[in-house]
Amino acid sequence: NRQGSLSRSITRRSDQNRKIKYCFLFCDFASACQKSPNGLFDKLKRTALPSFFSTHASLWAGFAVYYQKTTGGDVVELKIITGRAGAGKSRWVLDRMAARRGQCGQVLLVPEHASHQAEVDVCRACGPTASRHAEVLTFKLLASRVLTLTGGAAEVTLDNGGKLLLLQRVLVSLAPSLRVYRRPSQRAAFLESLLALIEELQAYAVAPEVLAEKAEAIAGESGERLRDVALLYGAYLAKLHEGGRDARDRLEKLEENLAASGYADNKDIFLDGFSYFTGRERNILRILLKRAKSVTVTLLGDGSDSELFAEGLRVREQLYALARDAGVPCTEEVLRGGAPRDALGHVEKHFFGGNVRWDEPTEQL
Repeated sequence: NRQGSLSRSITRRSDQNRKIKYCFLFCDFASACQKSPNGLFDKLKRTALPSFFSTHASLWAGFAVYYQKTTGGDVVELKIITGRAGAGKSRWVLDRMAARRGQCGQVLLVPEHASHQAEVDVCRACGPTASRHAEVLTFKLLASRVLTLTGGAAEVTLDNGGKLLLLQRVLVSLAPSLRVYRRPSQRAAFLESLLALIEELQAYAVAPEVLAEKAEAIAGESGERLRDVALLYGAYLAKLHEGGRDARDRLEKLEENLAASGYADNKDIFLDGFSYFTGRERNILRILLKRAKSVTVTLLGDGSDSELFAEGLRVREQLYALARDAGVPCTEEVLRGGAPRDALGHVEKHFFGGNVRWDEPTEQL
């Protein structure tokens, strides 16, 4: 009955009842976020007072943190760990995982090239029982885990050769409609470069319609070239669904199925070793912020040199924007590290700084 009364109260638009309505809304918010407020955040954004929520997002996030501290409820938090190379960012993550083992599931996301070493490091930090509560995954392995739960893991995903053949078919079928690429080069290198461009567009979640719209605003050969790319890109994506199949990229399927799978629910998510995130990966991060227990990201840079660490600062701002969009608090910790341990560390620290002398052995250089 209280829920129904609240719903009817929220739908009233009179100025006289506005303050009372917000008070009831806060009371309902408190009672609903005993375990996690994220589902309620999404519900409020979709239904109740979306304009009020968007303009007071920081107020909701602050109330969530206050409720967590006073009642012990769990509120998703984005934590950013920054520091120079060798400052101990990865060690911080491993220590955190070891300290919280057994409390909830843990996932360490790393780039493809670092997955093996990360598995070894997690086993050393968390002991022989690490596999009971912790996993080391890449984004592609995360996609496999999620698709195993939601279905689709056995669906065909084209390898690089299959993608090239599919793109060749698209290019031949669209040749009469193209302007710049009507008679393309027959060399494999041309197809490979065109496929790399399409995969880059997919990675940053750029829709063919958006690309075609931008092409209309560009005059000359550049605009025609971009128009052809938009046509090829749209036809290529359509071919991936031909015959009732779903041969899309696995990260695209991951973004679509992650929330429904429940795989990340009530888990600590750590991302270590990434220098940047593509548009698709940022979309996945946005979903993790709404579903996981906590999300921690390590970034290179300590704010001492805005030019040297420009990429890290750019990613940092993107993460802050993701947290604001998801309505979750975001905190940052800077690891300064200690004095350089060797000559190479000294060079790294002072290469773009002042003329600081190193009097220790230099055999390493």
